[in-house]
Amino acid sequence: MKLYHSLTSPFVRNVLAVIDHHVLTSAVEVVSINPFEERPALQARNPLGKIPALELDDGSILFDSSVIVDYLDQLGNGSGLFEHQDISPHHIRTLYALSNGVLDAALASVMEMRRPKTEQSAMWMERWQENILSGVSAMADELPRLTEHRLMPHLSFGVTLDYLMFRLPHIDWQAKYPRLAGWAAQELETDFHKKTDPRLAA
Repeated sequence: MKLYHSLTSPFVRNVLAVIDHHVLTSAVEVVSINPFEERPALQARNPLGKIPALELDDGSILFDSSVIVDYLDQLGNGSGLFEHQDISPHHIRTLYALSNGVLDAALASVMEMRRPKTEQSAMWMERWQENILSGVSAMADELPRLTEHRLMPHLSFGVTLDYLMFRLPHIDWQAKYPRLAGWAAQELETDFHKKTDPRLAA
């Protein structure tokens, strides 16, 4: 299999977290692709021109990080990332969607900030920041149930919080949610997060 990716993408990093969890490194070849400079090559694999995209051994393509995460989770040998005796699969997926929703708002903010200041929308920037802070608040509420179990939200929360610290350091969620900030600091010291730190590729 081939995973088309860019390490600065948090959605790619979620997929890499699943590969790491299930020890699928030898089964997945990671192929770097620039979604801005290599758009035709990427669109040949994903008509939406987005990463990540996973090319299977039979040549078929999966895209959207959530779809790829599902596929790899079912393929892997490790514990299922959406299975737990006390937490329903739908709730686990909802928490994963929560994390991805914060990423959506964060990524939209980053792209808006790259536009000329005269063209930026203060209204949308404020709304996205509200969504980010509201989402982080919900993540903080759910954290006690996740710290003891290696589930997909556990993996994605770390990726999401690191992206906020990387791209949007002016959003001060750490002071309001010190327990979540402390957990994130510990999580980001793991080997996986160190070797996939987007700052290394930025």
